[in-house]
Amino acid sequence: MDINAPCISSTVDEHGPIHVYQTRTGLILSFDGKIYQSYMKLKNVNGLALDYTQAMMTGLLFIPVVKTATVMGLGAGSMVKNLLSSFSDLKVHAVEYREEVVKVAKKYFHVPDTDRLVIHIDEAANYLKNTDVKSSFQISTARKGWIRTKCTHHTYAIVKMPSINTVSLCSISAIRH
Repeated sequence: MDINAPCISSTVDEHGPIHVYQTRTGLILSFDGKIYQSYMKLKNVNGLALDYTQAMMTGLLFIPVVKTATVMGLGAGSMVKNLLSSFSDLKVHAVEYREEVVKVAKKYFHVPDTDRLVIHIDEAANYLKNTDVKSSFQISTARKGWIRTKCTHHTYAIVKMPSINTVSLCSISAIRH
């Protein structure tokens, strides 16, 4: 089933299409025109509109102090924006494989330009292998393969959402800074 809304932007990079659709109440990011990759409500641009994003953020309930977060897979930036708006001192590192997705997220989905957000253009596993950043909270919506981190995890959950065609890995690490 195709997304039933007007397409307001469509671009293609070496990995395929990137579409933005506008409904009466929000914007949809899709890579194939059929499945919502992200959804943003126009009246709550920092909110988490999709169930899987809400489920993945529940790991924050187990971490008393969050200073740094790493999000694998920026997409439209729903989780990044929610983290930044919820924690005023939080530094967020977002890793996105596709530079064009970052451009679309900034242009249409209100991903902020702030010193508290660092966006890395890289493959998630490669970034984790080579980074020195230690995060209080790591979350991934990576689509290809499993991501193994160097962190010590207190809680580790794999979330498979029936409404999407990917497996989302939510890893929560309790690293003291």
